[in-house]
Amino acid sequence: MRPCTTSGTAKPATPEEESRALALAYLGSWSSDNDTALRSIRSLYGPRVTYFGRSLDRDAVFDVKKRFAERWPSRSYRHRPGSMTVRCEADLCRVRSIVDWETASPGRKARSRGALRFELGVDVSGARPVVKSEKSVEIANLEAKPSRTEPSIPAERGRAQRQLAKRPPLQLPGALLPDDTIEEDGSDDILVPEN
Repeated sequence: MRPCTTSGTAKPATPEEESRALALAYLGSWSSDNDTALRSIRSLYGPRVTYFGRSLDRDAVFDVKKRFAERWPSRSYRHRPGSMTVRCEADLCRVRSIVDWETASPGRKARSRGALRFELGVDVSGARPVVKSEKSVEIANLEAKPSRTEPSIPAERGRAQRQLAKRPPLQLPGALLPDDTIEEDGSDDILVPEN
C-alpha cells in the first residue's frame, strides 16, 4: 500500500480508498472554473483510456473535455450521498455512483441539469492511481424551464401534433457524457413541435 496524506498525516491507503479519493477529486476538479478544471483533469487519466467504449489516448480525452468545458463553462457535478461503491480486483478498481449535475453557458443563455450513472475504472498499479476507463449513462435530464423568449410546447399538445425530425448525435449537456463533437455512425429520432 502507498501512503496517503490526509490533513498532513501519512497513513496506508487501500486501493478502495485511493479510488474513492480519485473519483471525488475528479468531480471536484471538473466542477471548477475552466482553467483549474483543465489544468488538473489531464493528470487524473492514464496514458490510454477506454472512454465511453472507445480506446483513446489521454490527449484525445483531454480534447473532448476541453471542447465540452468551452461549450458549458459553468459546471457542478456531485456524487449523490450514499450512492458510491468501490470494488477492486487486483490492480483495477471500479467506482460507481449516481451523479447529480448542472451545467450552464451564460453566453448562450443555456442551462441544463440531471442525473447519471457514473463509472470510473481506476488503475492502482502505479505510483499513483489513474483513470483507466470512464463511462456514464444519463438517467434523468431535468431541463430548466425555457425563458420567455424561447418557444415552448404547450402542455395540451399531444404526440399526434408533433412531427418526426432528425437530430445530431449526442447533444447531451453532461460533461461526463461524450459531447456532440464526436462523430457517431447514425442519428437518433426525436419529436419536435410542428411550426
